[in-house]
Amino acid sequence: MRALLLLFLPLLLAAPAGRAQPVTPDWDSLKLWLETVPADTATLAHLLGIADANYRQAPEYAEKVANRAAQVAETAGDLVGKADAHRLAGNAAYQSGNSPKALGHFLDALKVYEKMGDLQGQSRVLNNIAIIYKNDMRFDKALEYNDKSLAIKEKLGDLPGQSSSHNNIGIILNHLGEHEKALAAFEKALRIKVELGDSLGQANVMGNIADVMLAQGLRQEALERYEQTLALQLQLGDLGGALKNQLNLGSLLLDMEQDERARQLLQDAVGVAEQIGAAPIAMDCHRLLSRLDQRQGRLAEALAHHVRFFTIKDSLWNLEQDKAMAEMQARFDSEQKEKENELLRKDKLVQQATIERQNAVVTAVLVGLVLLSLLAFILISSNRARRRANLLLKEQQNEILFKNHILTKQKEEIEHQKRSVEEQKEEIQQQAEELALKNEQLEKIDHIVQTINNEVQFERLMQSITENLGQVEGVEACALLLWNPERRGYDRRAAHHWDQLERQWTPEAIQAEFFAQGRVVDQGLFLAQAQEGGLELHRVILEVDVQDKEQITEGFFILQSRQGFRQSTLNLLGNLREHLVAAYIKTQLLANLEATLKHLRETQEELVRKEKMASIGTLTQGIVDRVINPLNYINNFSEVSGELLQETGELLQELRKELPPEAEAALELADELDQVRQMAADNMAKILSHGKTATRIIKEMEALLKHKKLDFRPTPLLPLLEDALREQAQAHAAEVAPKLEWHCPEALPELPLFAPDLRQLFAALAKNAFQSLAQKQKRQPAFLPALSVATGQDPQQVWVELRDNGMGIPAANLAKIFDPLFTTKPTSEATGLGLYVAQDIAKAHRGQVLASSAEGEWASFRLVLPKAAEAGN
Repeated sequence: MRALLLLFLPLLLAAPAGRAQPVTPDWDSLKLWLETVPADTATLAHLLGIADANYRQAPEYAEKVANRAAQVAETAGDLVGKADAHRLAGNAAYQSGNSPKALGHFLDALKVYEKMGDLQGQSRVLNNIAIIYKNDMRFDKALEYNDKSLAIKEKLGDLPGQSSSHNNIGIILNHLGEHEKALAAFEKALRIKVELGDSLGQANVMGNIADVMLAQGLRQEALERYEQTLALQLQLGDLGGALKNQLNLGSLLLDMEQDERARQLLQDAVGVAEQIGAAPIAMDCHRLLSRLDQRQGRLAEALAHHVRFFTIKDSLWNLEQDKAMAEMQARFDSEQKEKENELLRKDKLVQQATIERQNAVVTAVLVGLVLLSLLAFILISSNRARRRANLLLKEQQNEILFKNHILTKQKEEIEHQKRSVEEQKEEIQQQAEELALKNEQLEKIDHIVQTINNEVQFERLMQSITENLGQVEGVEACALLLWNPERRGYDRRAAHHWDQLERQWTPEAIQAEFFAQGRVVDQGLFLAQAQEGGLELHRVILEVDVQDKEQITEGFFILQSRQGFRQSTLNLLGNLREHLVAAYIKTQLLANLEATLKHLRETQEELVRKEKMASIGTLTQGIVDRVINPLNYINNFSEVSGELLQETGELLQELRKELPPEAEAALELADELDQVRQMAADNMAKILSHGKTATRIIKEMEALLKHKKLDFRPTPLLPLLEDALREQAQAHAAEVAPKLEWHCPEALPELPLFAPDLRQLFAALAKNAFQSLAQKQKRQPAFLPALSVATGQDPQQVWVELRDNGMGIPAANLAKIFDPLFTTKPTSEATGLGLYVAQDIAKAHRGQVLASSAEGEWASFRLVLPKAAEAGN
């Protein structure tokens, strides 16, 4: 490798020192070459040429070369080369997207240019520093450095530079809201561009003037100026400028509700921007397209543009840059501190030197006086010698006074430098505080965004967001009002420390209460004031604006404070608004999807149930057709056989009477025949009983599976329940007479029902309750039976509950009591279809029966029915 470098070394050294050609970035080879050449001005010039030629195509490589050039310049004592090296390193770092590192290089270059008095270099670096501060949204610092750069350019007579500075100043003033001053700056820039014949520059300034017109509310004038600028830029081939104006024009057309033209411009712009890598333009295009889709009700497309917007935004916003900025400021602070300490040491040395000089002067004066005394005695006769001595003393005194004057000037200069250092220290401290505040805001935004991303259930998400907003600095209370399309008003859906806020609002009431006095801070962000109990309250309203077909604002986050809101808090809330809108869209889509899935599941369950019932019905119908007749024969012949056996018993009794007492064998045979007859009669009775039970089960299953056309009509529930309870009380009056308790605090609404089925359901539940009470009373004669009825409702459903204090249900059976043919009672008493039929009736009404129990103590059955009209569909 070393031999290869030595072979190409003459070619490298032969390259022009002022401007090198772009080379393939090979830093290792360049370092190896640097080890073979001296650190002189020729090497420095070559390194500067390489950095200048490559900082756009290979910025990281160019920055390394420029840093090496700065080291060579330091060794060679070349201030011009050192300043140029720092400037080129700053250009390379800026091209790499590392603004903090670029700022550090530019500040180092500025120090050297100021030390040399190089106005041209100072102007270039000041302009670069202003650009960095402008991109970081620190407009006050950007304006300060632009003013310094403009003053130098005017002194040098640099017309293109003056035009550029006026243009930059106008952009900053427009951001600060000083529109008239901004227009004046742009007019100065435009005059110079026209004078120089710079068509591309004229188009750029014209676009900026359109921005000011738009900020002043002159939308039609701004539209015309944007169109002129775009046409000129396309004619000149300025693709970057054309993209920016295409974005501005699309945004303006969107605000003017010219949706189709706005969509076409924005879609064309985002396609070109993503193709050439113009990420900021693409990000803003996605944001505007999301707004347009929201307004047209295309929520899925709006959410897709939101996701793309935040993806690009996150890639552009690098927290490491803020950290690097803070480190750079800390390093600059440390350098300033060292400089301050060096000045203090110099001041101390100067004071020490002053004291030493004063002591020397005093000593010289004393020696002079002694000498003068001696000379006065010796030279008393010589008047000329005395005048010469006096003249010498006067000259020494003048010299001392001159030196004291110089020392005073030096002290004043040191004091001035100390004040300058203090001012720089205060400025850097202020910048550090601003960076810390920005980091704190980013942490809060990140926390709230994580909460949004981790939650999908709408109500919990809205309450969580409200609580997080309540933790923002200065916020004392927070609430969320959402549009209710059924009521045509707004409902309070979530609150944090603001429970006294009304639950229902009309649009007129919201306008009067929250928007009557205030101002718009940003899109969807409103700052208002109110009076309450003699106290002045400050409020911030965040609009959740999905812009549906009715053009109704979907909701408002309202934040309240007695102390007021800082600008940093308003900036934080403005940044959060896009996230809140995206979260609302996401949860609404998920809620709609969940409702659709729930409806599909219910439909599927209903279809499965109907298919199952149809299959069972077909099977049961076949069983009925084939079994009912044999069962009828069994029952009929069992009954006839029982009657025959009874008649046989009567004949045996008559035969026994006719036999004489001495016919013992015949009497014994008659007794044995009677016993056999009795056993046969008992068996026939059991056969008849079980046959009738089987017949009853078959007929109940046939009735259950028989298709019925249900006629749902608005019907009150309680009369059906009262009929069922009265019927069962009469049926079980001989067994049990429970105390009936009613707990019905409010009247229930009429529901779409099929009354015969609901009466059958209540009868099944009441029958189970009476049987359980009767069984317990048989076992515990002192038992006091009781049956309670309770009702209730909420906005979605109503419920009726029957609770008895009977035998209860074992835990093992509780999950099976609604299964068909399951029963714990004797077969002759129950079929196991009562609760199954009751649950089937409830499901047909889109409801259900819920059971709970404590074995040996109580049992409860609750019927839950929806209020919605779909129950009868």
